Amino acid sequence: MPGQTTESLTSNWNKMTSESRPRFPALHVKNLVQETLRQNLDGRSYRAALCKDLTGNILDQLNDKLITRGPKGYKFITFIDVGANQTAGPVFYGSQCVKALGQAAGDDFAEASFQNASLYGIGIVWAVPDPAWTTSRARLTPTESQCQQHFPIVQVKSIIEDAIDRHAVGRRYEPVFCKNLTQKLSAELKTTLLQKGPKGYKFVSFVTVGSSGGGDTVFCASQCTWGKPGDDFAEFTRQNSSLYAMAIVWGIRAE
Repeated sequence: MPGQTTESLTSNWNKMTSESRPRFPALHVKNLVQETLRQNLDGRSYRAALCKDLTGNILDQLNDKLITRGPKGYKFITFIDVGANQTAGPVFYGSQCVKALGQAAGDDFAEASFQNASLYGIGIVWAVPDPAWTTSRARLTPTESQCQQHFPIVQVKSIIEDAIDRHAVGRRYEPVFCKNLTQKLSAELKTTLLQKGPKGYKFVSFVTVGSSGGGDTVFCASQCTWGKPGDDFAEFTRQNSSLYAMAIVWGIRAE
């Protein structure tokens, strides 16, 4: 698999939510992610068209399992990444959770991966407690945003774009630089969202940086098992001939 992909994600999330970990069945959710990846990827070989379809299939199946077999009283954000195991260089991820002022602890995540000689798959589930929310099949996806009138997507997207452009424009892919960049962007997005982002939200920010010069495509897909007005997301991607940098910020209404 390309790189130690979740190193910075795990470190950052533990700093934010270590006090809440006993309350969230992370191992159970991790097993659901691992099971779904293995069912879809075991014995497969990398083909671009196949992997593009697989990201969506894995996402749908994982969300169904979270609805039927996952812990109750949580909103979930799910993310799937599938790509070739032999690429131009490692892909790196970083993530931060930003709680609204005065909100109780309880946010957490679980992640798992699968790889064979040809391809890899990574799945991440972020969980945000909401005792009043009964998880349903209502989903918020990049093509089916339901709550744009509530969440200031343009404002948050501008924050993401500014952070990426100041650090990534004109740069070339180098593993050490890209690993550090995921951590830097994740931390900067956290700080900027607290200072300039919309009030009354919890935020989950996710950053991925990798090589765009290897010829093989990395496919990503994400969904949110919620439909409550006010919850939404913004995303931005910048790519040149050497690297790509993508960031997503999900906003969960906390008032």
